[in-house]
Amino acid sequence: MSPPQNEEPNHPDDRQNPAADFDRRFRSQLLRLGMPASSLALPSAVADWLMHLSCAPGRQMQLAHEIAGAPAEIARRVALRTQGSAAKFDRRFGDESWDSPFFGLIAESFLLTEEFSRSCFKDVPGLSRRSQRLLEFFADQALSAFTPTNFLATNPKTLEFTREERGANIWRGSAQLLADMVGANEDALGDFQVGVNLATAEGRVIFRNGLMEIIQYKAQTEEVFKEPVLLIPAWIMKYYVLDLSERNSLVRHLTSQGHTVFMVSWKNPGPEDRDTGFGDYLHDGALTAIEKVREAAGTKGLHLTGYCLGGTLAAIAAAWLGRSGDQDLASLTLLAAQVDFEDAGDLTIFIDESQISFLEDLMWQQGYLDSSQMSGSFQALKSYPLLWDRLAKDYLLGERSRPIDLMAWNADGTRLPFKMHSEYLRSCYLDNDLAEGRFEVNGEKISVSDIRAPIFAVGTTADHIAPWESVYKIRILSDTDVTFVLTKGGHNGGIVSPPGKPGKSFQMKSSGKDDHYESPEDWLEGAPTSEGSWWDAWTPWLAERSSGKRAAPDIQTLATDPQFESAEEAAGGMTEAPGLYVRRGFSSVEGSSPHEASMRGAS
Repeated sequence: MSPPQNEEPNHPDDRQNPAADFDRRFRSQLLRLGMPASSLALPSAVADWLMHLSCAPGRQMQLAHEIAGAPAEIARRVALRTQGSAAKFDRRFGDESWDSPFFGLIAESFLLTEEFSRSCFKDVPGLSRRSQRLLEFFADQALSAFTPTNFLATNPKTLEFTREERGANIWRGSAQLLADMVGANEDALGDFQVGVNLATAEGRVIFRNGLMEIIQYKAQTEEVFKEPVLLIPAWIMKYYVLDLSERNSLVRHLTSQGHTVFMVSWKNPGPEDRDTGFGDYLHDGALTAIEKVREAAGTKGLHLTGYCLGGTLAAIAAAWLGRSGDQDLASLTLLAAQVDFEDAGDLTIFIDESQISFLEDLMWQQGYLDSSQMSGSFQALKSYPLLWDRLAKDYLLGERSRPIDLMAWNADGTRLPFKMHSEYLRSCYLDNDLAEGRFEVNGEKISVSDIRAPIFAVGTTADHIAPWESVYKIRILSDTDVTFVLTKGGHNGGIVSPPGKPGKSFQMKSSGKDDHYESPEDWLEGAPTSEGSWWDAWTPWLAERSSGKRAAPDIQTLATDPQFESAEEAAGGMTEAPGLYVRRGFSSVEGSSPHEASMRGAS
């Protein structure tokens, strides 16, 4: 990689086209000033809805009938609530304090308003699916801001708490609000530090290039399986979500079970990396990591594992190896990772040609997309638990939630290079090239069916980024044995699921390459349920696909280009885990306080 070193980079095409250069600068400035990228998509969706609704008088009559019957329906629901007979499916209003006639009226009126809002956009003949999803999403966002639990006067629990505190909670909340507004709340993430109480598994950086470090972890058993495990996290996150604290580290769990573990730690890119593309992440990242791990472990076989976007990258690498005749992968594990992006969850609401174009203009000017510029989209996907509920606790109850390791990791933001992120959004989310056989590696089109290694795929029940039904599509597209696991939790909490954590369970079922297709609904009905962590099911699965054990090896540092050596290494020292790249940018999310960053989605 040899990106240009311009202080303010220009896209090469725009230097030849002043008008395009001006347009990019103008549009990127609009985003910097706060104009959402969806500002053009939403009006077109509204117009689509109004035009088609105007041609559907029958549907208009149905909606009018719902409005006319709303008072009677609200009265019926309030009566059931006050009698204790209401089925409470919404946790916002599940407390008994909402069962009085007055607050019951507030709760049921709001819930019926939400239901009617969603009904307005359903069953409108001719309305596009995308317009419907966009309108439903923004209507939900608007209503979430006015949830009765967000306000002192309409929240009975908050009112009672305020009476008990004699208003002290309001003073505390106001002080906390002021501290957050001026950025004075520096202790919002507690005492978490990378290498101190985060990412503490013992290991060493054995290789570094301009894109990544490879960490090898110290064996915890006298004998290890011959085939090592290579973990590839997403470049949108710091790797140590897989090595949080001692109690919930997947790395520690694997090494305790006799597996040799290697980890990719991505560099946090800056403006100088603007021309680093998706191909660089494949060749200088995943494929180089596979090569170096084989060299360090002294074996061709390995268990390739990818998390989130890292799983997509791992699948592409495995498909390329399979197409090239490399049959040495022992297995491929995909953790909340998609290879088909047609139904890629609520995140697709933010991805169309218009919004990607605006995003590209912003990235073009600064050379990357910053984590603070991504956080709003992820937060909006689950705005009540990630934003409004937290704000109510902080500023109405005057309570600070105690930081946890997952929140601290979530606040440790990363950036994304302009070229790579643009290519990824277009190729995967917009065009779905990988699933449809158009994705190219070295000029050759590859397919998921080129993967020859057995697959272990994990989806999570409450994943709003990679819905489990979308992750399940690996079963349709692959031509190998697939073991699919569905575990309780969200995109992060479902994957970080150490043994012994209460309330966890998972479903698991294997299928051979010659078995008939099973729909997600049929799979869900037929897959047996097990209590506990899916980690305890994965490690035996890896062991069964290993070729035996050997004595635990010493960690051997590989040759690294001198330009990527640290000062310590140049002086003859060694870089211990967690390495250098992961330390860059901890708790320094640009444009937001640590408290604001911590609210970005430890789901």
